[in-house]
Amino acid sequence: MVAVLASLRNVFALRNLSQEPGRFFISLLLTVACGAVFMRLVKRPKSELPATWAQSMVGALAVFALFLLVYGVVPHEWLTWADSKLGLREDKILLDTRPIKFSGRALRDIVAATLYIVFLGLNTVMWIMWQKRGTAKPKPAPATATPEPAGTSAFSRPVTKKD
Repeated sequence: MVAVLASLRNVFALRNLSQEPGRFFISLLLTVACGAVFMRLVKRPKSELPATWAQSMVGALAVFALFLLVYGVVPHEWLTWADSKLGLREDKILLDTRPIKFSGRALRDIVAATLYIVFLGLNTVMWIMWQKRGTAKPKPAPATATPEPAGTSAFSRPVTKKD
């Protein structure tokens, strides 16, 4: 039991978090934390007053920092980890069929491209959510009751009452 706890302590040691997989997972964790903050801000009601210059600058700084994190740090840390510790190189063949050779470099690049595509999709969804924040969904108008026929006319058409 003591050996298991000691090995768990070594896994979560700060020196491991500063190496390749630790930095990748920390950058993903920061991205998720930024997403949680964004979701909290979207749920707040939109202010009636226009944004001040300082609020706009802080918002722009936050968006720029999130872009750097999502499009720069996360893919870079994946590529660094894949090249060093995982050893996904061109000469490491993962799948070798007659017409196709699937190398480690191909897997590395597919994961990096998938990260960019997923982040771009999430980025677009976040833009839409931010633009639609605070807008109430329109309530359906109450249906007007159709007037009751008061009888029939000389042409056998229903006649309605005039109020």
